[in-house]
Amino acid sequence: MSSTSTDICDVKAGSTITLEFHEEEDQSSRAIEDGKLDVVIPADIADGEYILRREIIALHLAEKIGGAEFYPNCAQINVVGGGVSIPKGVAIPGVYKEDDPGIHFNLYDGYDSYSIPGPQVYKSGGSLPADDKVNTDSSTTNIVDDNSETTQIVYHSKRPSHRCKRKRRKRRNINHAFEL
Repeated sequence: MSSTSTDICDVKAGSTITLEFHEEEDQSSRAIEDGKLDVVIPADIADGEYILRREIIALHLAEKIGGAEFYPNCAQINVVGGGVSIPKGVAIPGVYKEDDPGIHFNLYDGYDSYSIPGPQVYKSGGSLPADDKVNTDSSTTNIVDDNSETTQIVYHSKRPSHRCKRKRRKRRNINHAFEL
């Protein structure tokens, strides 16, 4: 375990900030954009403290209830110079249920869509449709709402070979924070 910074960073509403997370050298976060994520802070949100949460959900064991693995990272910011909109918050734990379609999901059973779990990403002046689906025809699929600069990326994986499956070590049962 390492110590955690509790500093709150002031950011200007409407600006772009870069978040960078690296827990360990072999973490998958380093493989995706070298662990960096540019975030546009909406110009219309009210001044105040917010938590930005970025999360990777590993789905390689998600065909079983409780098999999805969560790798969240958070940054605490203080928005200054903003507007009056207050994005709807979410309760953590409680944002997911273990049987949500994007949490309980068989990655290896031929699929043509994936429902991204959790609440929709806040967008200035509106929101994405609740039933937004991801088309998985290619190895990387970008989801872009025409009226938004928000992009979500889904990485599609092939089924591991039998050799890889045999080499998997037994995973300890981790009690995820689900609302049951």
